[in-house]
Amino acid sequence: MGYIDDFIAEADKDNRIGDHEAILAKVEGKTWPDGQPFTRLSVSLPAAGMATADCNIQPIPSEEALKAIKAEGNAAKMKGVASGIQLVRQLEQHYGTADPARLTVGSKVCVKTVKTKVTENPITGAKKGGFIRIIAFLPPGSVKAAAETPTSAIPF
Repeated sequence: MGYIDDFIAEADKDNRIGDHEAILAKVEGKTWPDGQPFTRLSVSLPAAGMATADCNIQPIPSEEALKAIKAEGNAAKMKGVASGIQLVRQLEQHYGTADPARLTVGSKVCVKTVKTKVTENPITGAKKGGFIRIIAFLPPGSVKAAAETPTSAIPF
């Protein structure tokens, strides 16, 4: 019954993950607890039933700040900062601005999304994670629009 297995496999796919043409839904200026500013971008994913995805982008740190971060030796923090730098570079390269606050709500952007890892607190059992995040901005027109995506025709 290969066709049944194929159908079930297709139904189990998370259509929120992957490359999308997205609609910019929110641009919010915020501040981290340490006082550093950042911008939170939220998008809607038409090919995924208007699911949302977001990312936090802060200005590229100075050379001195990057040296200090590197000296801390916190690999997770270094990866986070490096990812943020890549997002800023991609925005500038593909959308003409390194400042995400200059993007207009309602405009289209092409993005790559992932689902964050779900973790559980071993003491409380509380779970966190499982969010759809933007990990890259892709060139305009590099992703098929929602109406052209075959899975958009599936009614569930």
